[in-house]
Amino acid sequence: VMCVMSLKVSDRVVARYGAQPALLTGTLVSALGLGLLVLAPVDGTYLVHVLPGMTLLGLGMGVAFPGLMAIAMSDVAPEDAGIASGLVGTTAEAGGALGLAVLATLADQRTQRLTGRGVAEAQALTSGYHLAFAIGALLLVVAAGVTATLLRTVDVHGHAPDAELE
Repeated sequence: VMCVMSLKVSDRVVARYGAQPALLTGTLVSALGLGLLVLAPVDGTYLVHVLPGMTLLGLGMGVAFPGLMAIAMSDVAPEDAGIASGLVGTTAEAGGALGLAVLATLADQRTQRLTGRGVAEAQALTSGYHLAFAIGALLLVVAAGVTATLLRTVDVHGHAPDAELE
C-alpha cells in the first residue's frame, strides 16, 4: 500500500495541496492506523483487527514521505540535490531503524515483565505490542504538531510562498 501510494498518488497530493498538508495528513492517518492496532485483541483476526490499521499506516506513510522529502529538499541548490537526497534518505532509514529498535525493546520489556507476573504469554505479548503501537502513535501525533506549527509551507517547486518569506 505504501509503495502504491508513494508511486501513484502522493505526487499528485503534494502537487495539489502542498508538501506540508501532505506530510501532516499522512502523519495523522498513520497515527490513526497505529491507534487501531492498539485496539487489537489477543484473539483478533487479521482481516478485522490488523489489516485496517496496517492499511491506514501504509496509506499515511505513502503520502507523508514524499511531502517530507519535498520539504527537506526545498532549500537545496540543484548541484547539491544528490547528496542532500542521499542524506535525507539515509537519515530516514537510520531513524526508522533506531525507532523500531527502541519500540521493540519497550515491547519486549513489557512482555517479559507481564509474563514474570504470571500473565499468559499471548496476553503479555499483545500488551507489549500495544505499548509500542501507542508510543508510535503518540510520536506521530507530536510530529504532526511540529509539522503544523513549526514547518514552513513550501510549494512543489521548493520555494517558500511569497507571503512566508522572511
